[in-house]
Amino acid sequence: QTAQTQLSGWETFNFLVLVPAAPFVTAPRRLVLVPAARHSSPLPRAAMINARDVSSAWKGVPWPRVFAQEIVADRLFLRSALIRKDLLPRYAPRMPLTWTIAGEADCRRAERREGPLNEDGVFYEEGWCLKPADSSNAFGIRFCADDDLEKTYNEARAGDERSLWVAQRAIPSLPLMQGNKFHLRLLALVVGDLECFVFDDARVLVSPVPMSDDNDHARITNRSFNVDHAAYDAAKHNQSLRVCGELDGAALLKQARTLIAGVAKRLAKADALRRGVNGAPPPPSTTGEKRHFFALPNAWELFGVDAMVTPDNQLVLLEFNPEPSMGMWGLTKKEILKGKCPVTDGVPRSSSECVGFTKVYSKRFEAALAAA
Repeated sequence: QTAQTQLSGWETFNFLVLVPAAPFVTAPRRLVLVPAARHSSPLPRAAMINARDVSSAWKGVPWPRVFAQEIVADRLFLRSALIRKDLLPRYAPRMPLTWTIAGEADCRRAERREGPLNEDGVFYEEGWCLKPADSSNAFGIRFCADDDLEKTYNEARAGDERSLWVAQRAIPSLPLMQGNKFHLRLLALVVGDLECFVFDDARVLVSPVPMSDDNDHARITNRSFNVDHAAYDAAKHNQSLRVCGELDGAALLKQARTLIAGVAKRLAKADALRRGVNGAPPPPSTTGEKRHFFALPNAWELFGVDAMVTPDNQLVLLEFNPEPSMGMWGLTKKEILKGKCPVTDGVPRSSSECVGFTKVYSKRFEAALAAA
C-alpha cells in the first residue's frame, strides 16, 4: 500500500510501505515488495544512484523507490548527525570541546566555557578553531587566540551569509618533518542498517611550511588548500599512513576504528529511539526537534573522516565529510570499493594483495550480544 509521511525539515513524500514475509533483513532481494502502479519499470536491485553534488543531489534520489527496496542509493537517507559540525559532537566519543555560535553572546559564553555541545570533549590551551556548521574540507575555517573569538567571528560572518558557526578548541599537532602540522584523512563506510567499516590506510596530510611560520598554510593542513603552495610536495605532504616512518600507523588505525565504532554505536542507539512502526520514519516531532540520522538497509555512503594526532599520540576526531576527495588517494571511489556495491556485493577486506576495509560496528551483532 502507499502511505504518506513527512520528516521534520524535509518535504513530504509518498512512500511504499513494505509488508515483510519475514523479519526485516538487510539484503533487498530477500524482501517481499508491494508494488505501486507508478513504479512500472523498476531498476535492477543492484542499480546505484550516483549522487555527487552534496547540496542538491539528495533531492534527486528517487527515495520512494529506495524505500520500496527497488534500488540501492549511494548516500544515506539522513546523515546530518555525521556531517554537520554542530551535531557530530553529540555522537563522537573523542572530539574537541565544541560550542554553537549564532551571535556575539555565544562567543562570550564559549570564552567562559559554558554550555558546550560535548561536556566530555577534549580541551587544550591552544586557542580556537572557528568554522561554519555546514562546511566541509576546511572551507571557511579560521584559527584565533583565546581572547579573539568574538572579533574573529564578526570578521568571518561579515563575508559569509551563514548564520550558524561552531567554535572548537584547537588541537595541538604532533610535529612531523621540521615541525610541520598534519592531520589524518580516514575513510569510513556506512552500510545498510547498520554496519560501519574503516579503510585500512589513511592519508597523512602535512602542511607545506612549519608551524613556526604562523600563517594559514602552517595551520591548515587540507590538501586542497595547500596543493598550490610553492613548497608543497605531494610525496612529502600527502603520504600513506602505512609507509609514513614517523608514525605508528597500526596503533593510530586501531584508535581510529575504536572512535569511529563509538560514533556508529551512538548513532544506532539514537536512530532506534526514533523509529516508528516496522522501521518506517515516525511522524514529525511535536517538539519541533528534527531527525538527524536514519539508516536504510539498501543505502550506503563513504565519508572522509579527519582526525588530529596530539603530541602524546592520541587521536582526536574532527569531522566527517560527505563526498570525500579521492584525488589524494590516487584511486576512485569505485577502485577503493573494488567495483563492488557494498549492500549487494559485500565490502572488500584487506589481503596480502590489496588494502580493504575492517568492520568496526554491526547493529545486528550488538543486538545478538545483548540478547544472549
